[in-house]
Amino acid sequence: MVATAAAELAPWTARRRFWFRTGLGLFLLQVVVSALDASPAARALGDSMQQWARTVGAAISPPLVEAVERIAARGDGHVVGLSLLRDGLLALAVAGIWSAIDRRPQHERGARRLRLVLRYLVGTVMLVYGSLKVVPVQFQVPPAEQILMPLGDHSPMSLLWATIGISPAYTIFGGLGEYVGGMLLLWRRTTTLGALLVTAVMTNVVMLNFCYDVPVKRGAALLLLSAMVLAAHDRRAMWAILWHRQAGSPEPEAPFDGGPLARRLRAVVKSIWVGAGLAAPVAIAIMLGLQPAAGPLHGVHRVEADTAATASASGWQLLWIGTRGGAVVQTADGHCRRYDFTVDVATQTLALRQQNGAPLRFSWAQDAARLRLQDLDLAGRTIELRSMPAAEAFRLLR
Repeated sequence: MVATAAAELAPWTARRRFWFRTGLGLFLLQVVVSALDASPAARALGDSMQQWARTVGAAISPPLVEAVERIAARGDGHVVGLSLLRDGLLALAVAGIWSAIDRRPQHERGARRLRLVLRYLVGTVMLVYGSLKVVPVQFQVPPAEQILMPLGDHSPMSLLWATIGISPAYTIFGGLGEYVGGMLLLWRRTTTLGALLVTAVMTNVVMLNFCYDVPVKRGAALLLLSAMVLAAHDRRAMWAILWHRQAGSPEPEAPFDGGPLARRLRAVVKSIWVGAGLAAPVAIAIMLGLQPAAGPLHGVHRVEADTAATASASGWQLLWIGTRGGAVVQTADGHCRRYDFTVDVATQTLALRQQNGAPLRFSWAQDAARLRLQDLDLAGRTIELRSMPAAEAFRLLR
């Protein structure tokens, strides 16, 4: 406690005070932006201020604005980049005004509070996103429509999702980086290690979001910035070790300074928080385990003969039946149509239904790797199919 009191009395340099005020202003600005985002008037004001930021930025440094728009040119990347530039300029203005009217020598207690908030905020977000990758939920095997779609018809984001989704091992690896980094942020001793890990992970995430037009560019960029701020707490020690190859002493982390009741409450809340983070992947895995098992017709069925194909392009060339009550039909002209799928094993019938459409009803017979469908509504239509697992039908899924 004596060391904490001494730190609170020690004056900061003018530069440190300015950058703390800038960072706090930027953080509070994000809170305000998030709170007012639902208001059309607030969004209009934000757009006007963003245009103002572009004008100011272009006046100060035209190459900077051009670089932002060029590097983040895909999708809404340049808009997000300019919004971050706007927020940065506003935070600098707030810090300048604050410094002109506030002569306090330091903000030690406020810095500790902000650091605590950033630790738990970034850590919690990393735990959530990491859990959704450790148990592959965010990225899954691409749906049938994406597998059957020509490569050039993919959006950058759908191509990214498919690329990551076909490799559960890589998905889990990426999720572990987020999950472990987030967990390390929940303790003072391991905050710098967790912040460095999250910085590395989020640098890659930010680049993917901007380069492949993933919508959450702004949030990812702010998480990266927050992790860098947390890691910067021990910048002098890291610089001494990595550059000068000398032993560096990390900045002391002040302990929690609340009263006895606050300490007991903190212990309970933190235990629940950490327990929830540890239990999240297990809970997700249990939920996924409750999904329905594959039915008797699950898999890919390639059409070998379809009597309707001789009459029109509506004839089938592939039927893909999933495990969650869905099916996709690829017709002879290459188009894919999604249907709700129901099967009755007792009567050997199945039905395919599109929204607001009449169902397609078939009787079916299965023999080894063959499936035969007889249309119950279109007399004489018979479809002969060869059945196989999706991984066997498509090299991409092997």
